Amino acid sequence: MNRNRPNAGTRAPAPQDRQRTALTTASTHSLLLAALAVLPTPALAEVCDKVRPLWDPANGLATVVDEAKHLALSPLAMILIAATAIVVRLRSQWGGLAVVCGWSFFTYFVALPNTSDPVQQLALQEGCIGSPTLFIAVVAAICTATILYTAPIQGRSND
Repeated sequence: MNRNRPNAGTRAPAPQDRQRTALTTASTHSLLLAALAVLPTPALAEVCDKVRPLWDPANGLATVVDEAKHLALSPLAMILIAATAIVVRLRSQWGGLAVVCGWSFFTYFVALPNTSDPVQQLALQEGCIGSPTLFIAVVAAICTATILYTAPIQGRSND
């Protein structure tokens, strides 16, 4: 044995071993980074405080029902619900048209999340904003029922 070289009895790692070690290290680093990216941070918590102040992360991600409740209990939605009830009670065609237009604008501008806004994107990623699908379906049903109920009653012709 050669005592002048400290590692004379060991062999250098083969190229496959070096590649395997590099892949294992790279995959471990990427897994750690992915885990850190998923964890809530103070910046993300601020986003949820701004967008949904009453959302509690202990309850989990916001569901479709949570989002529908949030949107339905907003002041503009409450005004539209009251206006829809009055229009249906009075069977007003023009009132029905106005209420349906109001619901349409509300759904477009308020209910649909603005994905170009970075605050909205972070809130969607954090899970404090849910999908507005259920709310949009209920609004569509309300609008359809309003149009059908306030439509003029026409008698049948004998032609």
